[in-house]
Formats: sequence, structure tokens, C-alpha cells
Amino acid sequence: CTQDFPKYSYLGLSGMLVVKDHNFSSFYWNIKDHSKSWNEDVSNHIDVDWANYDPKFFTVNGNSHPNINTDTEARITGSVGDTIIIYFVNTGSSIHPIHFHGYHVKIVNSSKFPNQVGWEKDSQGIYPFETVVVELVPHQPGEYPIHDHNLIATTGGNVYPFGMLSTILIQP
Repeated sequence: CTQDFPKYSYLGLSGMLVVKDHNFSSFYWNIKDHSKSWNEDVSNHIDVDWANYDPKFFTVNGNSHPNINTDTEARITGSVGDTIIIYFVNTGSSIHPIHFHGYHVKIVNSSKFPNQVGWEKDSQGIYPFETVVVELVPHQPGEYPIHDHNLIATTGGNVYPFGMLSTILIQP
């Protein structure tokens, strides 16, 4: 939304639209950060100082840990050898480095860093309003964490473990 940006986007007028051209299992992470007092101020048209943004709550598809694991669109599941596509969009105002335990992923698309397409890594920084698509082909079974590597983002109101934290569940 270009009208009154970034207020409307901060309040939720931003999201993810995915057009798939494949039949692989797919998962979707709309990652966002929040400041409770700012939610109220922006909703009530009270000006905030965007340069002093200090979020305390962090969500994936509107959920925090442990509820991310009950979201079938977000909880990454599959079997060894499957091709799994994960779509990320950061509709928040902070950079979120997403870290995969147990696996490396291949970057398929990055709206901010197209030169990284094809890179394989276990962490990927996702900037505000950036989209990133990764491919995971699990080589081992197990349950492994996936979380924001900025550890404050694995909390909610400074309480751990509430925030951007989930697990990848891969069957043999």
C-alpha cells in the first residue's frame, strides 16, 4: 500500500500471493514483527517514530511458538528425498535471518539478492518486504528446529520460547 506507507502495511495490509508452477510440497511463512503499543498507536492514527522501532513480538502467519507447529501451511513436514519448497515474505520492519538446523536449503528466488539464487546455506537473512523461495531436499529423518537467528525474535514480550520458532519434521 503506497497510501500512508508504512502504517497500513504495519497493521497487516501486506501479505503473500504465490503462483505455483510445480507439484512439490509447499510451505508458507509470512514473517512479521510487532510492538504492542505501536499496534494501538498506529490503529488510532497516532504518529510513531519509525526510526526507534523496537518490536517485542514475532510471528509466522500470525502465530508464535508453539502455535506455528499447528499451522499446516507453516509447519515443514515431509520425507527423506522429497523436494520441499518454502516461500518466505517479510512483511515486518526488521531483518529476520531464518536458520535451519539439520539441513541446508537452496535459494530458488530472492527479490532483494538475485545473485544468491543457487546458493546452498543453513541461514538466510530476509529483509523487510523481501521475498525468498528456498528448496529443501532432506537427506536425513528427524525433527530439527527452524527459527529466527536473531534470538530476541524467538521470544514474545521477552519470554522464551515464544516467537519465530518451529520444527521441521522429516520421516524416513
